[in-house]
Amino acid sequence: MKKILLLLPLLALAKPAAAQHVEFSGRAGLGLLRFDGNGAAATTLAADQDNDGSTAGDFTINPVGKRAGFGFGASIRAQHVGGRGLLAALEVGYDRLQSQTDVTGYYPFYDTGFPPNAASGTTKLRVQSVPIFAGIGQRVGKAGAVQLDAVIGPEWAVLWGAREKGQGSYTTLGPAGTWQTDNAVQLTKKHDFRLRADLTAWYHRLGLTASYALGLTALRSESAYVSDEDARSRTLRLGVAYRLP
Repeated sequence: MKKILLLLPLLALAKPAAAQHVEFSGRAGLGLLRFDGNGAAATTLAADQDNDGSTAGDFTINPVGKRAGFGFGASIRAQHVGGRGLLAALEVGYDRLQSQTDVTGYYPFYDTGFPPNAASGTTKLRVQSVPIFAGIGQRVGKAGAVQLDAVIGPEWAVLWGAREKGQGSYTTLGPAGTWQTDNAVQLTKKHDFRLRADLTAWYHRLGLTASYALGLTALRSESAYVSDEDARSRTLRLGVAYRLP
């Protein structure tokens, strides 16, 4: 009996340690990307860089858009679940997201000094990146029922590449014309540092996810036609998760 009484405190200390474990989950879903700041464009102009009246040299003067566009992403997360539901997460993923901006004018002959023609259409800036997220947080709920994980922390996105793609029409004194862009875009930075808040609602192994990342890095296109004002990314992700056995 005396030995059993001495063992009880040790078991009480061991129980929280035994409850700690590491979980792995796969995540996928839709993402919305937009840019904020003076360097982001709600509306912009398109132009023909070749000055030959064709669409071959068309480009968007500022493709960094203030409007959000749909994209997608996927990731893998490793998450340590500690005593009392404390969480420490590390996540690596891939995003292919895009912003949008409306084109209201078009220069068929950009370098000749003529004013732009009235135009319509949209340019989308597609940005590919590898985001790495590290966060701490709290789990609420019991296993086997609904659980809610709330995590916050820094996100480092390696910007893999950016491309503008758009089309529309413009009016002239004669017949109306069309414009079309499909060009690689060089951004001033190769990395985007963000602050991210993340929620996951679990039911057994299935989860619904939502996160918002606030970009802290000053970004803009390296085009000579863009002002030196900066823009910062805003990323919303909604998706599903599966907790691996």
